[in-house]
Amino acid sequence: MPVRRHPSVSNRLMKREQKKQHRAGVRIAVAVILACLIVLTGLWVMGRPVGGAKGKSVLVEIPAGSSAKTIASTLKDKSLIRSETVFMLQARLTGSAAKFQAGSYLLTKSQSTRGIIRTIAEGKTASHTFTLEEGEPIYKLAEQLEKDGVCTKAAFYKEIEKGSFHYDFVTARLPSGTERLEGLLYPDTYSVDLNATAHDVVNRMLHRFDEEVYQKYAVQAKKQGQSFYKIVIKASIIQKEASTKEDMRKVSSVIDNRMQKGMPLQMDSIVSYIHKEDKIRATYSDIAVDSDYNPYKNTGLPPGPICSPGLTAIKAALSPADTGYLYFVASPKMDGTNVFSKTYKAFSKDKKAFDKAYEKYIKEHPGAK
Repeated sequence: MPVRRHPSVSNRLMKREQKKQHRAGVRIAVAVILACLIVLTGLWVMGRPVGGAKGKSVLVEIPAGSSAKTIASTLKDKSLIRSETVFMLQARLTGSAAKFQAGSYLLTKSQSTRGIIRTIAEGKTASHTFTLEEGEPIYKLAEQLEKDGVCTKAAFYKEIEKGSFHYDFVTARLPSGTERLEGLLYPDTYSVDLNATAHDVVNRMLHRFDEEVYQKYAVQAKKQGQSFYKIVIKASIIQKEASTKEDMRKVSSVIDNRMQKGMPLQMDSIVSYIHKEDKIRATYSDIAVDSDYNPYKNTGLPPGPICSPGLTAIKAALSPADTGYLYFVASPKMDGTNVFSKTYKAFSKDKKAFDKAYEKYIKEHPGAK
């Protein structure tokens, strides 16, 4: 005859089994938490910066297509991370492994593994930044590039004089020497890799010129029956002689009007370029210089541009104002604008007014030229 258990006994056995399962579950949960803590602690410990707060900077080159494993190996070889495994694990856990970008990175031993991962995933490559201003000549750019540590003047001038660049506007007809690419470097702000060569720097500026100027305005110059290079030369003079859009178109008309009459341009910005000096007024000795660029001894445009012109000056060179002006001089207001005239008599009067204002300005600003 079967033995029947009293209901209270069955309940006690069930509760005992439930407690046993609960304790087992607690033990498993604790074990999992401890394991997670150990892993997290390990990731934190092994992901700490290799160096102190002032860790050494290291330039790391990451080629296109590099895997997380390859990058981890490179960083470990350069002593920037403690563990390749931790690097790859953190990269995958954060979803950064698929975002890694090629380039040159300036990393420091004061960065944590996670910080390095973030830098590479966000593409924060190491670079030099420099600006070529509108109206700036090559010789000033060369000095700036060397001062900023982008490249040496010697390397830069070597590319200007002899570098091979495959653009339609870089031809054998350009002037030789350090003036060869004058006017063809587009004025803009640039960022280049820390390991960029002088060739890379020059090519970057020529490429921008090709995009922003040549591809957009060469056809217009051809339709007008004008040489594109001569438009650039003209624009470079306009850039130095005028500061407003309206004045630029008027200066453009003066250049055309004087050339049509066979008159020398007699513009002091060209004289300043010859002497590599910024002067408001040229002296008699300045204009006596023997140079093909001398606008007092020669007629027509100089052999090459005298600076890097901006788009407004390029447009003014292509679309001069319709005037009979043959002369202009800086305004006595000393506000950067010009006063234009059709006769030498009117010009002489305007020049006297400017000279008087300029002398007063010099007294108030002794350091000005």
